Amino acid sequence: MKDQFEDLKSLLGEDHVKDVADLSAMLQKYHAAREAEYDRSFAKRGLAGVWCNLGRKFDAIDNAGNKGKLVSVIALDHLVDVALYALKFVVVLASLAPKVWDEWHERVYMPAVKELDDSK
Repeated sequence: MKDQFEDLKSLLGEDHVKDVADLSAMLQKYHAAREAEYDRSFAKRGLAGVWCNLGRKFDAIDNAGNKGKLVSVIALDHLVDVALYALKFVVVLASLAPKVWDEWHERVYMPAVKELDDSK
Protein backbone atom coordinates (compact mmCIF):
# COMPACT_ATOMS: atom_id res chain seq x y z
CA MET A 1 0.00 0.00 0.00
CA LYS A 2 2.76 2.44 0.90
CA ASP A 3 4.21 2.33 -2.62
CA GLN A 4 0.95 3.66 -4.07
CA PHE A 5 1.32 6.88 -2.12
CA GLU A 6 5.05 7.58 -2.34
CA ASP A 7 4.82 10.10 -5.15
CA LEU A 8 1.60 11.96 -4.43
CA LYS A 9 2.70 14.92 -6.53
CA SER A 10 2.58 12.86 -9.72
CA LEU A 11 -0.67 11.21 -8.62
CA LEU A 12 -2.36 14.60 -8.35
CA GLY A 13 -1.57 15.40 -11.97
CA GLU A 14 -1.40 18.71 -13.79
CA ASP A 15 -5.14 19.33 -13.61
CA HIS A 16 -5.49 18.79 -9.87
CA VAL A 17 -6.76 22.35 -9.23
CA LYS A 18 -9.57 21.77 -11.72
CA ASP A 19 -10.14 18.32 -10.23
CA VAL A 20 -10.57 19.88 -6.77
CA ALA A 21 -13.00 22.45 -8.21
CA ASP A 22 -15.01 19.66 -9.86
CA LEU A 23 -14.99 17.67 -6.63
CA SER A 24 -16.12 20.75 -4.70
CA ALA A 25 -19.14 21.08 -6.96
CA MET A 26 -19.94 17.38 -6.48
CA LEU A 27 -19.56 17.70 -2.70
CA GLN A 28 -21.89 20.69 -2.65
CA LYS A 29 -24.61 18.70 -4.39
CA TYR A 30 -23.98 15.60 -2.26
CA HIS A 31 -24.04 17.66 0.92
CA ALA A 32 -27.37 19.25 -0.02
CA ALA A 33 -28.87 15.81 -0.62
CA ARG A 34 -27.54 14.34 2.63
CA GLU A 35 -28.31 17.41 4.73
CA ALA A 36 -32.01 17.04 3.94
CA GLU A 37 -31.83 13.71 5.77
CA TYR A 38 -29.37 14.56 8.55
CA ASP A 39 -30.58 18.10 9.40
CA ARG A 40 -27.31 19.50 10.78
CA SER A 41 -26.55 16.45 12.90
CA PHE A 42 -22.93 17.60 12.58
CA ALA A 43 -23.73 20.31 15.15
CA LYS A 44 -26.19 18.37 17.30
CA ARG A 45 -23.78 17.97 20.23
CA GLY A 46 -21.95 21.27 19.93
CA LEU A 47 -18.19 21.56 19.58
CA ALA A 48 -17.52 18.30 21.41
CA GLY A 49 -19.77 16.54 18.89
CA VAL A 50 -17.80 18.01 16.00
CA TRP A 51 -14.56 16.57 17.39
CA CYS A 52 -16.23 13.25 18.17
CA ASN A 53 -17.61 12.99 14.63
CA LEU A 54 -14.22 13.81 13.13
CA GLY A 55 -12.48 11.36 15.45
CA ARG A 56 -14.93 8.62 14.50
CA LYS A 57 -14.30 9.25 10.81
CA PHE A 58 -10.51 9.26 11.24
CA ASP A 59 -10.73 6.02 13.23
CA ALA A 60 -12.74 4.44 10.40
CA ILE A 61 -10.20 5.62 7.81
CA ASP A 62 -7.35 4.29 9.97
CA ASN A 63 -9.12 0.95 10.39
CA ALA A 64 -9.62 0.69 6.64
CA GLY A 65 -5.92 1.38 6.11
CA ASN A 66 -4.93 -1.21 8.68
CA LYS A 67 -7.05 -3.77 6.85
CA GLY A 68 -5.45 -2.88 3.51
CA LYS A 69 -8.64 -1.21 2.34
CA LEU A 70 -7.62 2.45 2.36
CA VAL A 71 -8.48 2.57 -1.32
CA SER A 72 -12.13 1.55 -0.97
CA VAL A 73 -15.61 3.00 -1.19
CA ILE A 74 -15.96 2.89 2.59
CA ALA A 75 -12.73 4.81 3.22
CA LEU A 76 -13.60 7.31 0.49
CA ASP A 77 -17.03 7.86 2.04
CA HIS A 78 -15.39 8.68 5.38
CA LEU A 79 -12.89 11.02 3.69
CA VAL A 80 -15.76 12.85 2.00
CA ASP A 81 -17.44 13.24 5.40
CA VAL A 82 -14.20 14.64 6.87
CA ALA A 83 -13.95 17.14 4.01
CA LEU A 84 -17.54 18.27 4.56
CA TYR A 85 -17.10 18.46 8.34
CA ALA A 86 -13.98 20.58 7.88
CA LEU A 87 -15.81 22.98 5.55
CA LYS A 88 -18.76 23.17 7.91
CA PHE A 89 -16.45 23.98 10.78
CA VAL A 90 -14.85 26.79 8.75
CA VAL A 91 -18.36 28.21 8.26
CA VAL A 92 -19.02 27.95 12.00
CA LEU A 93 -15.74 29.66 12.90
CA ALA A 94 -16.34 32.39 10.34
CA SER A 95 -19.75 33.12 11.85
CA LEU A 96 -18.42 33.01 15.43
CA ALA A 97 -15.42 35.19 14.68
CA PRO A 98 -16.07 37.33 11.61
CA LYS A 99 -13.07 39.56 12.42
CA VAL A 100 -10.78 36.52 12.34
CA TRP A 101 -12.36 35.45 9.04
CA ASP A 102 -11.84 38.95 7.63
CA GLU A 103 -8.22 38.91 8.82
CA TRP A 104 -7.60 35.49 7.21
CA HIS A 105 -9.24 36.72 4.03
CA GLU A 106 -7.04 39.81 3.95
CA ARG A 107 -3.74 38.27 5.12
CA VAL A 108 -3.88 34.79 3.58
CA TYR A 109 -6.53 34.50 0.88
CA MET A 110 -6.07 37.82 -0.94
CA PRO A 111 -2.26 37.59 -1.29
CA ALA A 112 -2.57 34.03 -2.63
CA VAL A 113 -5.22 35.03 -5.16
CA LYS A 114 -3.25 38.11 -6.18
CA GLU A 115 -0.15 35.98 -6.69
CA LEU A 116 -2.18 33.58 -8.85
CA ASP A 117 -3.68 36.44 -10.89
CA ASP A 118 -0.26 38.06 -11.32
CA SER A 119 1.21 34.80 -12.63
CA LYS A 120 -1.29 34.65 -15.52
